[in-house]
Amino acid sequence: MVSAKQEAERLIAETLPFAKEMLREHSEFHPFGAFMRPSGEIVQMAAEDASTDTPAATTLIESMKRDLCERAERGELKAFAIVFDVHVALPDGSGRSDAVQINVEHRSDYCAEVFFPYAIDSSQEPVFGSTFAQQGEPCVFDNG
Repeated sequence: MVSAKQEAERLIAETLPFAKEMLREHSEFHPFGAFMRPSGEIVQMAAEDASTDTPAATTLIESMKRDLCERAERGELKAFAIVFDVHVALPDGSGRSDAVQINVEHRSDYCAEVFFPYAIDSSQEPVFGSTFAQQGEPCVFDNG
């Protein structure tokens, strides 16, 4: 039997390559995500704000969360990942870094925030540092 953590890791494996590609091509990216149906099928997702060409990341993230909540209420959602670009303090205390943050949540009471620190080198290639994670705060599945 596949664990909630393994399914969350599968979502990360499905989404991280696109974030890396966008960093390589544009040095940035808009928030996006993916969700897992109860069958295990993974579906890519994005949000848009039709009112502007430069939407705020928080607006896009909140839009995806609303969509995910609706899907969860209808029983169409087993797990999801939301991917966005952040500036984060490194756990070793060495300073701050840009990072790809992937928030994963599973209906089986698993929630994590995973960080992939990076820097863009002189040839405009993202160079990734050590990955770290922390307990996440559930935003869709209320298992309490």
